[in-house]
Amino acid sequence: MRPLCSPCHAARVAWLDYRLPPVLGFQHGSGAPYDTSPAGIRDRQRSRFEEWRSTVKFQMDLIADACRAAGHVEGVPAARVIQLDLFEALDRLEEVA
Repeated sequence: MRPLCSPCHAARVAWLDYRLPPVLGFQHGSGAPYDTSPAGIRDRQRSRFEEWRSTVKFQMDLIADACRAAGHVEGVPAARVIQLDLFEALDRLEEVA
């Protein structure tokens, strides 16, 4: 896969700072006791994280595809970004403890 040019790489990496719009007030879903339990809260956090991750991945892939389709070329490829899934790491820590 061809590397990205520096301007497109910078635009792509900038998406890692994207934050989902804040939710006003409290949302308890259906009002069932599960929604306010630790597991229900964790599920909502995981859901928001998945929404954030899919939005960021879509936009980053869109920028990369556009850069490659336009034939942007530069002598030195931009540095690669390594992404870690923190929720998976936390789940593994909980399993060990």
